[in-house]
Amino acid sequence: MTLAVAAARCSSEQHETLLPLHLNLMADSVVAEGEILAPLHHALSGTGRQPSQTVLEINPSAAALQPELLLAGLHRLRRLGYRIALDGVGAGNYPLTVIVEARPDLIKMDREIVAGLPCETSCVAVLEALQHLAARIGTQIVAEGVKCAEQLTTLRQYGVGIAQGDLLGDSDGQCAGVVCVGDVVHGVAQLNIERAAALHPLTR
Repeated sequence: MTLAVAAARCSSEQHETLLPLHLNLMADSVVAEGEILAPLHHALSGTGRQPSQTVLEINPSAAALQPELLLAGLHRLRRLGYRIALDGVGAGNYPLTVIVEARPDLIKMDREIVAGLPCETSCVAVLEALQHLAARIGTQIVAEGVKCAEQLTTLRQYGVGIAQGDLLGDSDGQCAGVVCVGDVVHGVAQLNIERAAALHPLTR
């Protein structure tokens, strides 16, 4: 919670952007009633940012939470106008009923699942199931921790349109953020072609 508040305050010092602000919260904080989230609401209000311009990324708790309490907390945030992302789905402690009933704006697939693509059949099965679930409830999948072109190609084949990870960093090693999978796959493929041409120039 402290980090989320600090990030919210820091956002006012950055260049103005039309992109939503993403803040991480633990599921425990969402479940807790009372004024525990008041400092975050106050910090965001001080920046002039509306809740609808903020995505709260809910990280799963290490301990099992009562689904009804988690849903109640998520609905409270929804009523305040916040957009919701569930982080670490596929390996985190989220009952499927919570995902379906919460209907988050984003489902962030756990990096452990992405790491197993495309070779581990269990990870491919989780990817396929999550994408099907997302399509049914009208949300989008975000793939975390993408490190290689093969992972991006697999994600694209299964209809995942948003990704983030080391592969998507710029030349300075900085993260490029959330990007379109299709554009990156094309860019990686073109880069591989250029490398191959440099290593094996065509004879005339």
